[in-house]
Amino acid sequence: MRGRSTSRRLLACAAFVLSLAFTSSASADSYIVLYKGNAVPSSAKADVQQAGGTFVHAYNQIGVAIARSDSAAFAGRLGKDNRVEGVSSTAGFASRLRQDEVL
Repeated sequence: MRGRSTSRRLLACAAFVLSLAFTSSASADSYIVLYKGNAVPSSAKADVQQAGGTFVHAYNQIGVAIARSDSAAFAGRLGKDNRVEGVSSTAGFASRLRQDEVL
């Protein structure tokens, strides 16, 4: 059982890295939503919208969804859902290369 949890966390980290590809220069932040179950609930899109965000993508196999929101209260609102284990903004996790560093 422990190996299964570790695998799920590793996949969640992989989803986080992939979510960096979804970040934009707009004012909205990207968020990773980790669900307690092994899948993203079918109501996730509506739940994200109700919390003030936009649903981007679901990784059903690992129970992770990617969302965007410009609301400071978004993570707190969505985090109140008892099916959600955690909501984390990806702001500050990305870095940008200077133009002369790009190959």
